[in-house]
Amino acid sequence: RLAQAQAMVLVLQCQRLEKTLLEGRGAAVSVRVVRATGLLAADKSGKSDPYVKVKSPGSKSAKTEVIKKTLNPEWDETLDLTVHDLAAPLCVTVFDYDKTGKNDNLGFAEISGLSEIAPGVPTPFKAALSISQ
Repeated sequence: RLAQAQAMVLVLQCQRLEKTLLEGRGAAVSVRVVRATGLLAADKSGKSDPYVKVKSPGSKSAKTEVIKKTLNPEWDETLDLTVHDLAAPLCVTVFDYDKTGKNDNLGFAEISGLSEIAPGVPTPFKAALSISQ
């Protein structure tokens, strides 16, 4: 059902905030979801209605707004997460929103290296999206 696209790329910017969690292992992280390019066409129109979901192991997820009918969405949206383990990667998944039925998984990526980001320093990431099984 999904039409294959060229290389799917997601552009993000991650920033560790100054505050750390009580255990001292985790931190508040701000993830700015900038844009994606070359997404899969999941709808009959040849487009998708993409949104991004960001999750850290053991934490609640956060998601962007849905952008209608595009394969190259620009969100420029900031999501705030509590990350319990900075050594664990952030899981980033792009979905196609469907009014009925299950939303289609368009691709995923893992963002590593949060523990190496200096607090307060926005750090850009460019991730190639893989199609999940």
